[in-house]
Amino acid sequence: MVSIEGSSAYYKGSFVTYSAETKINLLGVLPETIQKYSVVSKEVALEMAKGAKERLQTNYAIAVTGNAGPTTDHNDKSVGLVYVAFVSDEKEFVEEFNFGEPREKVINKTVSKSLEIVYRELI
Repeated sequence: MVSIEGSSAYYKGSFVTYSAETKINLLGVLPETIQKYSVVSKEVALEMAKGAKERLQTNYAIAVTGNAGPTTDHNDKSVGLVYVAFVSDEKEFVEEFNFGEPREKVINKTVSKSLEIVYRELI
């Protein structure tokens, strides 16, 4: 997104919150939400997107959480499961995907689907 000249006019920033701790500390995800639903959940994805929108003071935000594999980090969610949340002043939603394996495929498909959602919502 920032490889395009002039992107600073519309792109305020991002967070890489790989661990539950950083999701809590940087984005304000509630520990109770993680405990109840798992870090890989629609509820956590939505709290992440809301936290990013609030902290960056943007009109839109997107957040992703999932299991890229090869392991599931001791949760009950399958490898390839990904949640993508989108929030704006007018709407919020979460979409669930299962991209299977291997890890590279999950990552690439997650990026593509996330950008597709942003594009769809902005046009």
